[in-house]
Amino acid sequence: YAITTLLAPQTSPAAMSAKLVFAGAVAGIISRTLCAPIEMVSTVMMCRGDACLSMRDELTRTWKAEGLRGMFKGNGANCLKVA
Repeated sequence: YAITTLLAPQTSPAAMSAKLVFAGAVAGIISRTLCAPIEMVSTVMMCRGDACLSMRDELTRTWKAEGLRGMFKGNGANCLKVA
């Protein structure tokens, strides 16, 4: 919020570029966070191989074992990578 408030009245090319970079970073973080459970399950399925039955089964297993926190395992690193 502070960055957008500081950059809102600025119209220089550098300020406009900074606004675009900031907006892109925020959009990337949001998209990675929304897709985090699916990415986590696909990574688990690649590691376990034939031991996995389906994505739904892995989501259920993770939810029961680790709860909401388990669904977003590794999301911080993904967000830093995008931003």
